Amino acid sequence: MLVFSFASIAFADSTRMIWTTTRSTGAQRDLAKSLLDSGDVIIFHYGQGQDPTQSQIDALKAVTAVPDNRKGFEFFSLAEIKEHAQTVANAGFGIIAYDLEGVSPSEDRANVVASFTAAKQAADAAGLELMAVPSNAIDRGQYADDIAKLVDWYHLQSQPYQDDDTTCTKMKNWVVNRVSFLENANPALANKITYQVTLSQGAASGKTIYQTARDCIQATSPTSVDGNSIWWNAASFDNGDYRRLLTYHETRYS
Repeated sequence: MLVFSFASIAFADSTRMIWTTTRSTGAQRDLAKSLLDSGDVIIFHYGQGQDPTQSQIDALKAVTAVPDNRKGFEFFSLAEIKEHAQTVANAGFGIIAYDLEGVSPSEDRANVVASFTAAKQAADAAGLELMAVPSNAIDRGQYADDIAKLVDWYHLQSQPYQDDDTTCTKMKNWVVNRVSFLENANPALANKITYQVTLSQGAASGKTIYQTARDCIQATSPTSVDGNSIWWNAASFDNGDYRRLLTYHETRYS
């Protein structure tokens, strides 16, 4: 991981780059190749019923600056975790991520600890690390410490807080508190907890969405959190906002 100096302070956060099927895999590959380094992570996020393809695997493999054990796939359902864990392993990648939230099957959400326990078993059987990506509602609930004890990585869906105040103080404080809470539950999560901003919604008063997300990165990335992830949409990918924000984080904090 590269360390840059900015405003006389050194930072060393990772970038958790998300790929999706909504834009060219080649374009996402080229963006990753131009910016990412060996301390970063790439997760290919799949919608419900979407399966990985060989061309997508090949594109991930082509980003040689990021080690293959820091790449993987993300799914909404336990069934897809079980179905594709061996696919991830066969590709030579190291991570499978479980995005358990409102669009996940109701049976997955009925007992989140049991769902993550089963996901961990599937990951272990394939020799993979499991990344938890629970919804903000789940993370604020009573089971976050139980989830933390089961998993190898933890991603905080902190984006609902990015427009709560113009200084992003609420998001920063929430992230700092959650990092401490999660690491107390599982010390092995140190250096493996990331937080999220989004370019798809949530502009703070008097700011654009881009300015809001940028300022939240500036407020939060210098804290004890280990990395940042930017959720993007088609518009922000096409107009260059995502590239600019990814560059902003990567050159200052990663």
